[in-house]
Amino acid sequence: MNILFVCTGNTCRSAMAEEMLRTMLKRKGMTGFHIRSAGIAALPGEKASPPAVAVLKEAGMDLSGHRSSPLNEKLLKEADVILAMTEGNKAAVLSRYPFVRERVHTLKEYAGVSGRDILDPYGRPVDVYRRTREEIRNALGEIIEKWGRTFSDPKKP
Repeated sequence: MNILFVCTGNTCRSAMAEEMLRTMLKRKGMTGFHIRSAGIAALPGEKASPPAVAVLKEAGMDLSGHRSSPLNEKLLKEADVILAMTEGNKAAVLSRYPFVRERVHTLKEYAGVSGRDILDPYGRPVDVYRRTREEIRNALGEIIEKWGRTFSDPKKP
């Protein structure tokens, strides 16, 4: 399954979600996933923001090698599921690429958790990055649980 996370600049939220999902799936022994991230307004090759790197390091994950990728049609066509960090990100994707309508969701929407958007920590104190990390972790935990049921027994919803 090909998963694509989308945010604005691909240096905080979507980058964090990409690394977190990759790590969480590995820890659960779940394979068969290809995970990427991109930004609607990303400049290519930018490093992850230092606070994002720091808060993932606190959680035993390494974001130091991340480099940003601009969102493009090729990435969208390859993705089975596209997870936007906000309703605004989702709307921006759909306005430019309406062919992904059936595959694009906000992260929280897809996870079935309350709330609409993942908090944007960009330029804010490290505690905000920690809150964002936990929002993402909670949503990803719900998704992994759902996938675990689906992939272990295809008859379960």
